[in-house]
Amino acid sequence: MYTLLLVDDEEFALAALRHALPWEGYGFTDIHTATSSQDAWEILTKQRIDACFIDIRMPGMTGLELLAEAGRHKLETLFVVVSGYSDFSYAKQAIQFGVLDYCLKPVSEEECRPVLEKLARHIPLNRISHDPAYASRLLAEPEFCSDFLSGLTAGGSDKLTLLLVRSPKLNQILRAADSLLPARAFFLGEDEAFLIWNASPDEDAFVPFLESWEQSALLIYGGTSPEHAFFQNAFRRMRVICHSQGTAPTGMVKLSAVNEETTAYLAGILSYIEENYASHLTLQDLAHQFGVNYSYLSQLFKKATNQTFEKHLANIRLTHACRLLSDTYMPIADIAEQVGFRDYHYFCTAFKRFCSMTPSQYRDAHSAPPATDLLSLAIPHYGHVRAIPPQTSVPHHVQSLPPPQAGPERNLKACISSRNTPWPGGSTSCFP
Repeated sequence: MYTLLLVDDEEFALAALRHALPWEGYGFTDIHTATSSQDAWEILTKQRIDACFIDIRMPGMTGLELLAEAGRHKLETLFVVVSGYSDFSYAKQAIQFGVLDYCLKPVSEEECRPVLEKLARHIPLNRISHDPAYASRLLAEPEFCSDFLSGLTAGGSDKLTLLLVRSPKLNQILRAADSLLPARAFFLGEDEAFLIWNASPDEDAFVPFLESWEQSALLIYGGTSPEHAFFQNAFRRMRVICHSQGTAPTGMVKLSAVNEETTAYLAGILSYIEENYASHLTLQDLAHQFGVNYSYLSQLFKKATNQTFEKHLANIRLTHACRLLSDTYMPIADIAEQVGFRDYHYFCTAFKRFCSMTPSQYRDAHSAPPATDLLSLAIPHYGHVRAIPPQTSVPHHVQSLPPPQAGPERNLKACISSRNTPWPGGSTSCFP
């Protein structure tokens, strides 16, 4: 289920590490080994590695140098340092490079069990991209999208399974989905994410999984080809369907099949609407611009998005209005005009129908969330990243550090093990 890389220049130590721990019991079914940092780097850059256990001191490129290089290239791999050296100078550098944990040689199952349990908790979340720009680039840049899909399907898969989820229980659903089959996931909003599998999850388990959450989530799912035009078209249609449902509906929606010949038309038209939603757009203008018969385009649009063009355009405008209401102090009348509504009173009526509250009520309810959950605050809103309030008190991580134990390596171990999440401000160091 997960991929693992073990790195040590001593072959007997590498073999001992491979057989000392119950890797398969924690989901590591694809295990690679390397006897140098150079070989490890080649593996890390050619395929996705979920976790890497690496020795600190090795000839040539050291483990610390490899960690620094991984940080510069923003690899998503979680690193655990394994070494017989327990002095603080090496360990401090390792922590600054963002290692998840630290193990001392000789490695034992008893001592490493908490490390494996931590990895099992972190890997599903590490597969998630919190950067909204990444998902936007998948839609906007064909070459970027093609490169992403090539890496995702390096094993030869010819079909992708897609799932768009919107729910206040999003993190629970993501963990449950990852237990079926590891997925790539992207946050699209505060409670919205897009998941991609490069294989089809077991249908006997996938459908019951969806059904188990349909009372508390909106779940839009379907399959597509890994060719970028088909993928982009399916992704756009899923977002259209999601935002056409208003803010609260739950249930399951299966993406309907669309003839491949229409994919280029749909991709271009939906992209054009997203970029020009605030201008005066009509279906007649789109049909003329894209060289499509008006009646054919109307039917195609309804089949692909489960709604009319007019409703689709209004929902895009209202979604952007929600973002401006929560993230700016612009007057409501100015927001209405900026997103494309020429009639303020009609905007208010449409907004209340869309959100079940007036624009003023929405602003009051969404403009100032309490800063109690760093993870949820770090998740971007649709099309915008809300700034995390500055930390004004001593972090809980500092207050709850365990008391010193005998021996510098055990103080170090307690310090690293207590760091389950990055500290506010981006620091990951336990040291002054």
